[in-house]
Amino acid sequence: MDKRLVTTDIRIASDVENPFVGENGASYIFGPQKGADTKAVKLLDEGLLHFADKTAKLTGMRLHKLKGAGAAGGSAGALLAYCGARLESGIEVVLEAIEFAKHIQSADFILTGEGKTDRQTLDGKALLGVAKSAKVCGVPVFVISGAIEKGTCGELSEWFSELRALDDGSKTLVELMANASGLLCRETAHLMSEIKNSDLFL
Repeated sequence: MDKRLVTTDIRIASDVENPFVGENGASYIFGPQKGADTKAVKLLDEGLLHFADKTAKLTGMRLHKLKGAGAAGGSAGALLAYCGARLESGIEVVLEAIEFAKHIQSADFILTGEGKTDRQTLDGKALLGVAKSAKVCGVPVFVISGAIEKGTCGELSEWFSELRALDDGSKTLVELMANASGLLCRETAHLMSEIKNSDLFL
């Protein structure tokens, strides 16, 4: 390994807290998203388990259940164990770099979104980071996402002024993905019209 890595300050910007292996680990959670089937997921997890066991013997660091080590397919764990990296909230790193808090002080509202807004959003994903910063400045945050997990709407409403989903239950996933741009434009137009006529600008 290049010796310069040991003296380099490596900051891992991550928005997930998954451990290295197991049911909530890199393989089982992120594998299917990347096209891995059940058999492949099991093989990937066994490979990471082997890596984690060897790493524990070589470095003394147990990645197995380490919070956040499973980010980016386990790359975060490798960087932590072998390069002395620091694991930080991805959105906080980005917001700090772009001086987000300074820029939104004069904003009337913020419009943001993601593929699916659910309980993981509350675990420190980008939207929550934006919402926390906006709350300090008293700026309302409106969300338009592909889907909204109904069971978390109550908790999400504590951070977001409005939650809109493109998936209203009338279309298949294939149909939603095929017309994502059109659906997003239409929903955004509806929301902007409502905001314009609300007391936000009165």
